[in-house]
Amino acid sequence: MREIDEDDIFELAELACVAASKNSSWKELHEHFTKLANVLDRPGRRHRKVDPKMTQKQKLINHFKLGKTISQLEARHLYNIQSLSSRISELKVDGHVISSTLKYDVTGSVYARYTLNVS
Repeated sequence: MREIDEDDIFELAELACVAASKNSSWKELHEHFTKLANVLDRPGRRHRKVDPKMTQKQKLINHFKLGKTISQLEARHLYNIQSLSSRISELKVDGHVISSTLKYDVTGSVYARYTLNVS
């Protein structure tokens, strides 16, 4: 069994958020994982030290270089990126190899998690 990492916490918070929006019995679990994600996401943590002049594409590259994956909700929350799929397309045009994995949340809705493939 592997250890739970930061990406897992953000993913669980995201899944619980979607579930809670559709079923109020998930509210407590959503609040729990959101609190954990907020602790990880507090100002001063390494991944949050983002130069305000940095482009959205550079923010994503830096995120990926830390060995992390990202979803649309995380991109919006962490870097205020409203259209992750557009930034991913631009990065691919720039020559980066990025793969997506389709995931299913607890309600059965599909979302993509992106990973930078390093050669």
